[in-house]
Amino acid sequence: MVCVFIFYILHVVFWRGTASLLDTPYSARCLMAGKSKNQHVVKRDDGWAVRGEGNSKDTSHHRTQQDAADAARAIAQNQKSEVLIHGRDNKIRERDSYGNDPHPPKG
Repeated sequence: MVCVFIFYILHVVFWRGTASLLDTPYSARCLMAGKSKNQHVVKRDDGWAVRGEGNSKDTSHHRTQQDAADAARAIAQNQKSEVLIHGRDNKIRERDSYGNDPHPPKG
């Protein structure tokens, strides 16, 4: 039940479209199921989107890259996964880990 509440908060705060809980993309449903997926921030014609790794549909759409990155970070922190922020050229320009870091800092 906690996962459903967390998803609802993310949905209300970050969703820029008109989707409902019933037509939520697979990546967002994984959040409710407790599955961990890296979150990608990618450029779209009308702004920026968050997409769970391996998904065919975007999780959410945003006007700015910063808004999309904030939404992706919230999901990644909850899932203990990573955020990969792509530039306009679709190359990864920033990467942050919020859990199982494959290359943790020494010391």
